[in-house]
Amino acid sequence: MIMRGRRNAATVVVVILFAALVAIPGCTNAKEAEPQPEEAADRTLLGLQVFGVPEQVAPSYREGFRNFRVEIPWSYVQPDQLGFNWSASDELINAILAEGCESILLLLGGPLPEWARDPQYGEFSNRALPQDLGDWFAYCAAVAERYGPVVDFYEVWNEPGWDRDSEVTRFGTYHFGGQVETDYLPLLQLGHAAIKEKDPNASVICGALMYTLEDDPDVGTENYTLLFDDLNRPGQEVSIRIEADEPIVADRVTGADNGEAKSSSQVPAEEAAARTEWDFPQGHIGSSIQEYLNLENPGSAEARASVIFMMDRGEVFSREVILPPGSAESLDLNRFIGFHGCCDMVSVHPYKSPKFWGPFYANVVSAIRSMGAEQEVVTSEAGWPHYSDNDPAAFSEQYQADAIGALGVGGLFDAGCRKIWVFRDVDEYPGTSWDGNYYGLFSYEGQPYPAWSSYEQWQQQLPRYPRLPSSLP
Repeated sequence: MIMRGRRNAATVVVVILFAALVAIPGCTNAKEAEPQPEEAADRTLLGLQVFGVPEQVAPSYREGFRNFRVEIPWSYVQPDQLGFNWSASDELINAILAEGCESILLLLGGPLPEWARDPQYGEFSNRALPQDLGDWFAYCAAVAERYGPVVDFYEVWNEPGWDRDSEVTRFGTYHFGGQVETDYLPLLQLGHAAIKEKDPNASVICGALMYTLEDDPDVGTENYTLLFDDLNRPGQEVSIRIEADEPIVADRVTGADNGEAKSSSQVPAEEAAARTEWDFPQGHIGSSIQEYLNLENPGSAEARASVIFMMDRGEVFSREVILPPGSAESLDLNRFIGFHGCCDMVSVHPYKSPKFWGPFYANVVSAIRSMGAEQEVVTSEAGWPHYSDNDPAAFSEQYQADAIGALGVGGLFDAGCRKIWVFRDVDEYPGTSWDGNYYGLFSYEGQPYPAWSSYEQWQQQLPRYPRLPSSLP
């Protein structure tokens, strides 16, 4: 989350306009409806970013949180290489479960433990790629294995679009110490593979890719278009090994993505007999190079093939492909292990004026659809300050209520967004906010601001879902 101070627009939309809102698709009156046993990925929900259970907020208010977004930074759970320390994160997750929540989104990312940092990133190394990407895989896998029974969503890195050369560095901050164009995909590839290995039914969310604070809904989608263009995005070198439980035929071919015949087979005809192991040591995806992996099962039994990808930075991950008897499949490698194939959902953080939240969201959806991506776009973070230390007149409690009400969150729902997490639950202690802005729906002492009423009224319209267990297994 990044926000610069700005004056409120003259238009004021008061909270009582909720009665005139267009109904949210799929929503019912929560006070009358029974909990819906729907898969989390199919739900329409509103959640809240928390940094612990705020005991200063009355339990009667906390009951309305319902869906939680929680950070599990790598350095917090693995400060040294001796192993993982889950005591603090277990306490946090158990406290949230005891509140009676319906879903949890875990945000995975930096800061990195000091021992894992890559010195080539210098002062940015605390939020960049680690020196050994296998350590990143191990962290993501360990989190998913431990918390998979109670977690529905995992977001891989917070706002990688705010990288080391994005415009927000002029405010003295950044969220990703690498270059999002070339450095984020390895984290997403490995994070997705690790999470799916341990929690296959979870939804993996690509981090928000916006890069600019320009207050215009038509500006800021370029990273989505660039990175979901799996043919022309910055490329990666990749070697492939295939291990199958039944003999299969495999070939890796390069060819145009314009309907022309594929060409440049890596397997001579005399070596194309079925076998259980195949190696393709050289290849490239992206950078206008289109590659395919062709698999054929000539036998009478089902074949399970583990396709192992060895990338140019040392990262290794695998995917399983099931081939029925007598079948063949051609995998578009650019999509299979690019952004299209490494996330179930895509995040947007619409940090523009609330009136632009819905239009900006719609533009992000259009951007990835233009690249053929069908993932659901979710708003994993959206918020608006009620006060600023830097400019007390720039924000107001009423305008924050409008942002969480019809103007901002309502605009997202109207644009088709089905999952929104609001930033944040409780203010920092007065005078200690890192950027001077205060986004809490409650004061540091636990008193609700008008925006809490906006949040509550949405929850009254949204479906209720079964609660998670009250504690970790």
